[in-house]
Formats: sequence, structure tokens, C-alpha cells
Amino acid sequence: ASLLLVLSFLFPQGHILLEDITGAVWPVGSSVTAGMVASEAWTGWTPVVSQGVTPAQSISYAKYYKIGRMVVCQASIGFTGSGTAANNIVITGYPVPAASGSPMIGTFRMFDAGNTNFVGTINGSGTNAWIVHHDGDGNALGTGTGTITNGDFLQFQCIYEAAS
Repeated sequence: ASLLLVLSFLFPQGHILLEDITGAVWPVGSSVTAGMVASEAWTGWTPVVSQGVTPAQSISYAKYYKIGRMVVCQASIGFTGSGTAANNIVITGYPVPAASGSPMIGTFRMFDAGNTNFVGTINGSGTNAWIVHHDGDGNALGTGTGTITNGDFLQFQCIYEAAS
């Protein structure tokens, strides 16, 4: 049995707004394929957080999904080690390679074991890293405030355009 995909978003050539993991664009009335379903499944990945050094960390959740060239990712990472003060907090390891120039913007919350919460944005830096920016002062978290220590955790989500 096949499932018929029905969407109301049509484009001039009669294509729907859907692309499977093979890169195929599907015309109106197409049946859902395994490629379409696979491209929408949450998949695990392993981001790495550093602050001058890579502190010991434990990923409690890190998943992403990709629909066409749009990637959405989320993670929650706890720390049992420490970073080095006065260094940017950087997240590396995109789940899927990013398109050149994709803004890769997201949000984060970092709980400091000293009972301080930091919130702000994560912004793409180069081809495989996000820098964590503290809300309120515009600086990268870690350069002035916020040093990763034992008991801290970082949660973030991001959306960006994949290279393919």
C-alpha cells in the first residue's frame, strides 16, 4: 500500500514543496517513498563543545532532521570538565554539511552550576562551527562571562540550509 501525499503548496511547474534524501523533487499526487520518510526522521549526531579546550561532556540528546535542504537540530549537553576562561564557547560538528553562506542561526540556554542562566543565539562560524553569543551584551559567551565548569549544561537548537 502506498500513502498519497497531499499538499496545498503548488509551484508554477506543478511541483510540490518536497525533496527527498536523493534530491528528487516530487510532482503533485506522488506517493510517499522511503526516501521521503527517511529524510524526515530524527537522527542522532555528535556535536562537540569547546572553550579553549574540549571539556569532558555527556550528550543527553542530540538529534536532527532534514527535509530537502533544510536542517533542524537540537542538543542537550552536560559537562563534567571545565573550559578555559576568556575563550569563545564553540560548538563543532554540523549534522549535515552546510551550504556556503547559510546563516545557521539558532538559540541556546546554558545553565551555569553557579545558578546563572545564560540565553542567546548561536551563529555559524566557518563551515563546521557555531559560536555561542550571550544575549544582552552581544559578545561571544565565554570571552567575558560564562566559563564551562563541572555541573553546567548547554541546550541549543538551530536551523540552516544544507549544502545538498
